[in-house]
Amino acid sequence: MAGRKPELTAVRRHLESGTGLLLVTGEAGIGKTRLVGTAVGSSAPVVLTGHCLPLSSEVPLLPVVDVLRQAASHGGGRWWRDAMASAPAYVPGVLGALLPELDAAGPPDDSVGRHLLTPAVGVALTVLAAQRPTAVLLEDLHWADAATLDLLTQLLSRGLDVPVVGTWRTHDPTTAPPVVQWFGNVRRGADVTVLDLHPLSAAETAEQLMMLGLDPTSDRVAEIHARTAGQPLFTEQLAAHRDDGTTLPRFLTDLLDQRFAAIEDDAWLVARALGTADRSLPPAHLEVVTGLAGDRLVGALRELRRRHLVRSDLDRAQLRHPLLAEAIRRRLVPGEAVGVHRALAVALGAEPDAAPAEVANHWQAAGDDRQELTWRIRAARAARERFSVHESARQWVRVVEAWPPGTSEAGDPSLSHAEALIRAVEALSMVDVVAAHDLCPRALEAVPGAGPLVAAEILIIVANLESDVRGVSDESLEMAARAVEILERDGPSLVLADALLRRATMLFNAGRLDEAARTSARVVDVCRQIDEPSFLMLALSRRGWYHLALGDVGASRRCFEEARSIDPEHCDPYDLVELATNHTDLLLQTGAGADEVVAAAAEALQTADEYGLDTFIVGMLIANVGQALREAGRVGEAARLVLPASEDAPGADRWPIHIERVNVESALGNAAAALGRASLLKDLRVTSGAHRTYLSRCYAEAHLWAGQPGAALAELLPTLERAVTREDSMLFALALTTAARAGADEAAAGGRPVEAPERHALAARLHRLHGACSRDPFGPHPMIGHGAAARALWCAEIRRLEGRESLDLWTGAAVEWDRLTRPHDAAYCRWRGARLALRQGDVTAARGLLDRAAVDAREHVPLHRAIASTRAGHP
Repeated sequence: MAGRKPELTAVRRHLESGTGLLLVTGEAGIGKTRLVGTAVGSSAPVVLTGHCLPLSSEVPLLPVVDVLRQAASHGGGRWWRDAMASAPAYVPGVLGALLPELDAAGPPDDSVGRHLLTPAVGVALTVLAAQRPTAVLLEDLHWADAATLDLLTQLLSRGLDVPVVGTWRTHDPTTAPPVVQWFGNVRRGADVTVLDLHPLSAAETAEQLMMLGLDPTSDRVAEIHARTAGQPLFTEQLAAHRDDGTTLPRFLTDLLDQRFAAIEDDAWLVARALGTADRSLPPAHLEVVTGLAGDRLVGALRELRRRHLVRSDLDRAQLRHPLLAEAIRRRLVPGEAVGVHRALAVALGAEPDAAPAEVANHWQAAGDDRQELTWRIRAARAARERFSVHESARQWVRVVEAWPPGTSEAGDPSLSHAEALIRAVEALSMVDVVAAHDLCPRALEAVPGAGPLVAAEILIIVANLESDVRGVSDESLEMAARAVEILERDGPSLVLADALLRRATMLFNAGRLDEAARTSARVVDVCRQIDEPSFLMLALSRRGWYHLALGDVGASRRCFEEARSIDPEHCDPYDLVELATNHTDLLLQTGAGADEVVAAAAEALQTADEYGLDTFIVGMLIANVGQALREAGRVGEAARLVLPASEDAPGADRWPIHIERVNVESALGNAAAALGRASLLKDLRVTSGAHRTYLSRCYAEAHLWAGQPGAALAELLPTLERAVTREDSMLFALALTTAARAGADEAAAGGRPVEAPERHALAARLHRLHGACSRDPFGPHPMIGHGAAARALWCAEIRRLEGRESLDLWTGAAVEWDRLTRPHDAAYCRWRGARLALRQGDVTAARGLLDRAAVDAREHVPLHRAIASTRAGHP
């Protein structure tokens, strides 16, 4: 392992050329990390291994017998026989007493045999080493018997001719006092070196898991490392167990249970408190939880430290390892934990800087719903204040789950049930729109009993979510109008501004652009009246969108310029990120260059990093920048941004960045990775028809670059049929074009001639879908900067499907993509044009097109390969 390189090097050097004893020590054992096997290089000696075992009765010289038996059986016994032939005559006889299978008669007097045992073992190792390089590994010397330790001490004192490595687990309670004393004495010897193994870092634990044959996700690594604290033996056991994160393999269960055998009552009370708390505790808290005080508490802590169960200083005590806490909790009998949790809740809740979520968890475990709700609400509010929206959502959801039936208010300050529901919906909407939508019916049920302002807030948030998930409807628009009407009665407020902004978004999505623009103007007015710079910034960015949709590019730019002029010090970090996301969205739609998109996002990405923001909108911003870089031909830069931010599994709060990862993986030539991730995304419930169309097209393009046009077509046609009645955007246009490409590729792969009816039937179907749109998706539009290029590509692809390809169409489309600095799209068109030119016999034109395409496609691996293949066939 990379994290063990210095230790591995030290062991390798000792085994290959060292002398004396190298003691490798660790608090929880080194586990089967292949420390020795990995360390040995090309000049590997034969490593003879002896194992010490924690037996109930002592078995003398057990590891020595292991070592000798391995030597005697190695290579069919020839090595041993040759070595013994050169040894003094007494040696085989003395060792025969330990290895009866050698059929060598031992000395007649046992005392003589014992007297000769040490020199016999030493001579045997020497003559074996004379035949070939030899080393000895003694595992778990902390369990060694006295005879083994005496023999090892004598061999070291006489100057052993072979290197020995011994492993020793520190702080093992089963280690006998005489063995501990031996360790203290021997480690001071001149021919003994001690190598302390420290716990592994999270990165090193991940590497160990991969060495064990696993491909762990970041979540799995974090979970295992948190439980094992970087101890390789524990990591190996948990990795092999493949548990649910709460149970332990039998080996670890037995090992940890031994640590608490015969523990005194007072010590158990302290251990129980520390294990239930699963954290360090000061003496004052331990007194509250255990009922112990003074010398009794001190005595209990001393016993636990003597057993190596706790580490402590003057201020706090803590269990030595996280798995000890799991072992303690497993030993609790029914009902025992309730009182401990209650006492912990009282003690921790009295701290001036109490962590509300921790206290709430203890009240929950104690079964006190009233106290839990009070602290749970505090935890939800505190999480939002520190910008931890995932934690805030989890806490609000638990508040709703734990709310006692018939209870109208809870918390301090008090909160109504209706408020709790809408806070949960609102928090969830920032991390999981679908889950938030699922909670909306319960929130609506609370409207009749809620106050006017709370009822209005429920109506507008639910209406907004309904529109996001199911599309804008008359019912959702009416709900939003009712909410605004209620809030207008109380005059300008932040809640009113938020409701107006949500309603404007719904109107925009419904195609009622003039009404959306008027409503957004009202939002800006309200923000100016209440002096709310953060929300004003957000409102201006949305208003900029609406101006652009109405064709007023100048007004749109002025809105974004004013929004960006607001001092970010006065703004909510989430609003800063949303401003950047809106701005980069606009730039992408209007065909701006990648550098402009990167600049628009830079400050917001830095803010997200500083505050640890990890929400849907942050993922969308990263995806936007990645898309701009990738489309500009800078796939390497896109990968460096997108891949580290999308290592987790796709989820409802992160799918935009995972869709962009599909595109990046596909451009990098990682077809299996692209298709695998796209398949996972298909199982998610994304929030709108536009998003589903975009995902479907990305999935289809990954299939196309993987050489699977039939799968691409099967993916796209149902999507287009579903989307045509409501979708006339550029996303639909690009999906339509990709379907034409897939159909033409499939026809070519199947050898279908240009007059094949299947080709013309598919072309007619795509023309029908095109004509069914309420507005030509390829027509000019102020919000679509690449419309001309998309239309040129559509014309070229549909003509290819119909068998009426034109070189002019392909070269014309390439020029349109050049104007937008989209080198990969231009290279694709030139490659298609070159293939057509070759079929027409125009080799000169084809070579020119291929040369330019090869330069532009440098960072698109599958396209570059296709171009190279075409060039190779026509040098």
